[in-house]
Amino acid sequence: MPRHKPARLLAGLTLAAVAQPALASDLPSLDISGDVRLRLEQDWDSRKADASKRDERTRARIRVRINAKADLGDGFSLSGRVRTGTKGSQQGANVTFADFDDNPTGPLKITPDRYSLAWKGKSGGIEAGRMGFPFFTQNEFLWDGDISPLGLAGNAAIPVSSTTRLKLNAGGFKLPVGLSHYSGALYAGQAVVESGSATIAAGLFRFDADRGDPDRRVLLDGNGSRDYTVLALNAQYHLPAGSKPLVLGADFFRNLQSYDNPADTVAFANRKERTGYVLSAAWGDTKSAGHLQLGYRWFRMERLAVNASYAHDDLARFGTSAQAALTDLKGHDVYANYAVTDALSLGARAMFVERLTNIENGKRARMDLIYKF
Repeated sequence: MPRHKPARLLAGLTLAAVAQPALASDLPSLDISGDVRLRLEQDWDSRKADASKRDERTRARIRVRINAKADLGDGFSLSGRVRTGTKGSQQGANVTFADFDDNPTGPLKITPDRYSLAWKGKSGGIEAGRMGFPFFTQNEFLWDGDISPLGLAGNAAIPVSSTTRLKLNAGGFKLPVGLSHYSGALYAGQAVVESGSATIAAGLFRFDADRGDPDRRVLLDGNGSRDYTVLALNAQYHLPAGSKPLVLGADFFRNLQSYDNPADTVAFANRKERTGYVLSAAWGDTKSAGHLQLGYRWFRMERLAVNASYAHDDLARFGTSAQAALTDLKGHDVYANYAVTDALSLGARAMFVERLTNIENGKRARMDLIYKF
């Protein structure tokens, strides 16, 4: 169902809460930032589940994101973001403006997708509104970075020793379906230990479906009608390698939910397919002009390991133009990024994937030109 009214009410209450102190003093400082990404993407040598060959495709796409943040003082800040996107997709911020194989292109739609009031103290903080994902992740296999949930989140940092701290993250959210509707909820908690060059995280992410909401049908494979309880374990280690940083990562995902109801045909048929793994390595960075980063990921994600409607939409042409279906796959992701200037970077990426349960597969390559301001 449409959720415009709650969003407007939240924004109105937020503005009312800060209006009086803002009028009584100087206007708060406003920071504007963002990025524009041009992408050339090709899909080739791909087969569908029925073994027929999928048409090859080459297209040009654009993503625009503009952020605004006002410092209200005393640790408070008001943030917002607008971005490009497709009306029926919560996952994608890309708009196709040229397709070299005569496939449809998309309209350039820019919409607000984040608006929040936050407070940050020395050892913790809280945020209310529509926000970025407030949990530690090192990739998008659990959560796509373009998705902004609506709700309340908080965190607390606890020193354990001079080199170690424990960070606790928690939150409850309404889940977007498309750009402006919501269906179902996410309740999550996570503990993160940071010690020297190592980071270890453990989190539990509960997706509660709203089976009475017709908007749930926007999501593929019945994901809007199905609960998920995902245990996510993450490890990351930084070390020097030839005067450059080397970051090693490992992720384990396990959906603890049981699916014993034959009426949910997808879940019942794949009820044992609930585990996912990701291994990654990245060398170098793009923090300054002339810097190079090289990276690799290996992944194996079973069908119900995570809720695919809120995970990444990058790796392959599986699903629809608005809703990706990128679990039940394994493969490789290789990338390189180069900082041309401090604000301009060039990226190249190649992805090779195949389904775990049928012969569907795909190959995808892309070039990205990104300008940040």
